[in-house]
Amino acid sequence: MSSRSHFKSKFLRRFVLYGFLFVAYVLLGTTIHNANQEIKVSDYLMESAMDIAKIRSQESKVVIEREKKLTKSPDYEFSDKLKGKIVLQVESNGEAWYIDPIDLKRYYFGSPRETYLFIREKSKYLSGEEIFDYLFFEKIFPKELSGRFIANQDEDNEFYYVLPDSLLAVKINSAKEAFRLLKDNGVGISNQEIRKIEVGEY
Repeated sequence: MSSRSHFKSKFLRRFVLYGFLFVAYVLLGTTIHNANQEIKVSDYLMESAMDIAKIRSQESKVVIEREKKLTKSPDYEFSDKLKGKIVLQVESNGEAWYIDPIDLKRYYFGSPRETYLFIREKSKYLSGEEIFDYLFFEKIFPKELSGRFIANQDEDNEFYYVLPDSLLAVKINSAKEAFRLLKDNGVGISNQEIRKIEVGEY
């Protein structure tokens, strides 16, 4: 091979190599840029979700404070008739409240996530065996658990709501299911009536 041909061949190999390295560099830079963008977007979404949670929490505080001021003289006999039930404040913005059968106070549910957290907080823990017996052998839960939230102490995130009228249990495993619980089981109540029930906080 002549020196001229050898030079051309060497130049061509270097050109291809440098071209390959340049393309790889561009692709790598694009990948890093996209990854950084994805991280930024992910961070933004996370911050947005946290902001929404804060806003919802603030909204809940506003509703609770408003209702505490407007509830002058609690009527515990009236509360007792609604204990364990979920009521919807139809003359306001459809706010959902739970009448605790233990202290006869009403608790604001707020967002689906807040509702789910409330259920976790208020649940009575039973063994998985007890729950299984009630669900499949007894078919209903005992009357003393009417309107109570039940948690399976042997399983994570397994909750139930015992319907006050039928004593059947509705399973709740997520915030979405908690929201459906309100939709399917909430009963309407007027402002005048609901303000006979003391407001509780947790």
